[in-house]
Amino acid sequence: MHKRNFQNPRLMQLLAFYMGTPAGSVDVIVEDETAEIDGLVVHESFQKKGIASRLQQFVMRQFADKTVILVADGEDTPRLMYQKQNYRCLGFRYEVQKVYE
Repeated sequence: MHKRNFQNPRLMQLLAFYMGTPAGSVDVIVEDETAEIDGLVVHESFQKKGIASRLQQFVMRQFADKTVILVADGEDTPRLMYQKQNYRCLGFRYEVQKVYE
């Protein structure tokens, strides 16, 4: 899967380093009018150092001619960070799964 993603011209994979050590990554799905941030992750030991913010800022600069989209997962996402990055909430959706035992 990684090899296929690497060869896909519509998918940009970014790796962030902190003092020479890989610290975070993000995939960017590039379409004609949009660039979607997907799979943004920073290793726990490198969080709160501005790495995720810098990855997002890079994407915004790289694709200044496109609408940058970020799909956030439920309650576990750092909403304040996204608001500081000037994202606007365009919708909200709940999903529930019922498990029968």
